[in-house]
Amino acid sequence: MQKCRRKESPGYSLTKIGKKISDEQIKEWLNELICCDGFPYGYNKLTICLKEEYNLLINRKKVYRLCKGLNILKPQRTIQGMILPKIRTDNGPQFTSNLFEETVKELGVIHERIPIKTPNMNAHIESFHSIFEDECYSQNEFESFMNAYSVVTDYMKYYNERKRHGSIKFMPPHKFYAAFIDDKVKVKPFTA
Repeated sequence: MQKCRRKESPGYSLTKIGKKISDEQIKEWLNELICCDGFPYGYNKLTICLKEEYNLLINRKKVYRLCKGLNILKPQRTIQGMILPKIRTDNGPQFTSNLFEETVKELGVIHERIPIKTPNMNAHIESFHSIFEDECYSQNEFESFMNAYSVVTDYMKYYNERKRHGSIKFMPPHKFYAAFIDDKVKVKPFTA
């Protein structure tokens, strides 16, 4: 019985117009990506970045192999988004105020409060807070309130306009929303 041999990598990938790009150049782009907007990305999102930003014809298996060779793999997390017919909050004062209750009622939205000391019932926001802590707070030292405000504002702009989210087809929320409104993406409803 013969052993199945793995096909050797050619050492390059092609762009959409057929130009050869060496694996060394792709590695350099991967390093640049993880030093900028791509710092929280795993190889799937990095693959999409390479395809969109450099017009590469490349699959995720090759990107995985290149990332592994560079020792820049990030453990993958599956964070599932959710579409809810209601707003679920904790019992903080901002959510128990008369103004909030009136606004929710006026908008026709159901407001559901989670029981006290049960953060697992609000897992999607707890997940966001974990990401926010990991990618923003722990990466910065703030010198003043204004400095913190500026950094958080920049991060939120990045999070909503440039950061790719696996739960919404690896698009930034702003781009996904526009595609959804234009009926260019289909979503499957699901519950928590």
